[in-house]
Amino acid sequence: MACVLAALCGCLPDATVDDLQFACDAGASCEPGFRCWRGVCTQDAGWSLGTACIADDDCAGGVCSRGVCCSRRCDGACERCDQGPPGRCDPLPSGSAGSPTCAPYFCNGSSGACPGNCTTDPDCASGNYCDAGTCSLLQVLGDRCVRGGTCASNICVDGRCCNNPCGNACDACDVPSFLGQCRTVPLGRLGSPSCAPYACNGVSPGCPTSCASDAGCVPGLSCSFFQQCQPKVETLYEPFNGTVLDAGTWTTYAFSPAARFAVNNRVDFTVDPWSASYVGLKSAKTYDGTNARLSAQLVQSGDLSIGSFETYFQYQATDNQNRFGFHIGGGAIHAYEQIAGTNYEPAAPITYNPFLHRFFRLRVDGGIAIWEISSDAGSFTVMGSTPTKPWMQTLYVELGAGEWALEDAGSTSTWDNVRR
Repeated sequence: MACVLAALCGCLPDATVDDLQFACDAGASCEPGFRCWRGVCTQDAGWSLGTACIADDDCAGGVCSRGVCCSRRCDGACERCDQGPPGRCDPLPSGSAGSPTCAPYFCNGSSGACPGNCTTDPDCASGNYCDAGTCSLLQVLGDRCVRGGTCASNICVDGRCCNNPCGNACDACDVPSFLGQCRTVPLGRLGSPSCAPYACNGVSPGCPTSCASDAGCVPGLSCSFFQQCQPKVETLYEPFNGTVLDAGTWTTYAFSPAARFAVNNRVDFTVDPWSASYVGLKSAKTYDGTNARLSAQLVQSGDLSIGSFETYFQYQATDNQNRFGFHIGGGAIHAYEQIAGTNYEPAAPITYNPFLHRFFRLRVDGGIAIWEISSDAGSFTVMGSTPTKPWMQTLYVELGAGEWALEDAGSTSTWDNVRR
């Protein structure tokens, strides 16, 4: 009986019978035309490609890979047999994590193995970025950076990984002791974008509109009495080129139609007879005259024999009651100073010589304001000095000419080359 059952089941004569369940442990235990499958001899050739399986002997091709009958062993971290046509081993799509994981890399979509390098950030697993071909951990707040993609916060500001975009002119992510935190920058730091003429005030993240000290101005400017940032007077440069006056540099005045000016590669101031009038230029903005110097070239003094005719180069206070400069008249050079509306002459006048006295310079150095003259603008001689006044921190520059009395003759004086 056992032999009959064995023959029917495809077992060899020496197969055993145990409660009518026949077992085999290899193909050699089965009759020709049969195979051993899960311990039983069967004529079934096995499952087709793409069919779910448990072991190799489930599949007709003898390969069960990751639970699927496959055309080949498909055990790379970045390949599977259930991605495309049934039973074909295909790479996982680009960006797949891989199994087992390829971290810090993602599968590249072309190879079944985990990549060993990257080209762009998406080639890297979450929490990483591509750093010169290598996937590296994202940078923490305060780390140096060149782009947001390298930072865990995805924000790179002022060369640091930052906690927010920090979009105001006077806040930044590189403030010492607060790297990586958007903070208002210290007093004196330049804004980004620029707040010129002001510097950041250390209090507001926005650009200030006034200053409290020189530190609140960009380099080269100072804080005026009116809390406005202004340039040093020596930054004023005017060669009077051409025939048109720069309205951004100068304002003009004439006390009557009989007094006028003209620009022709220099500036001429003309006063007609019987006018008792003045004409001049005054800088359009204020300057800081302290610890600075400014000179002007007198090309033609005018007729100094006219008793009240004079021409001048001077600094003027904003209150129009204080002045410091040169007045050339009556055949002499006068060191002129006005204090609270009263005129003074702190130094003895010098007889004017058009060959020796061509350049006139006003210099404020520390606590001393100095009158200087020169024939060539190379070497200056001190004519006199006076203590520096507070108003000299905020002043206008003035050039002009006029007659303070009615005269039967007029005249023209000419100035040029206002510069340091």
